[in-house]
Amino acid sequence: MNTARTSELPRFILDLLATCPRAGEGVHLWLFKVARQLWAHRDRAEIVALLAATVADCGRHVPLAEVEAAVDRAKDCAWRPGTDPDVYL
Repeated sequence: MNTARTSELPRFILDLLATCPRAGEGVHLWLFKVARQLWAHRDRAEIVALLAATVADCGRHVPLAEVEAAVDRAKDCAWRPGTDPDVYL
């Protein structure tokens, strides 16, 4: 993960990234929630790479296709600047 690039994210997103759940505690839902927030700050490839790196140590294998699907589904309801970041959390 590129820490310099990650540090440019808003604090609330950094906090979300720091709270990746363990396997069996909602990894899939977490991917969707965080992807929603990231769309306002990164493109698809960067979001997928960031989330894939973050879930790598969650305690289960998370297929790249699962990360990509969560990112793609999150785009339609992605957070937009000027709106409440917790609307869909």
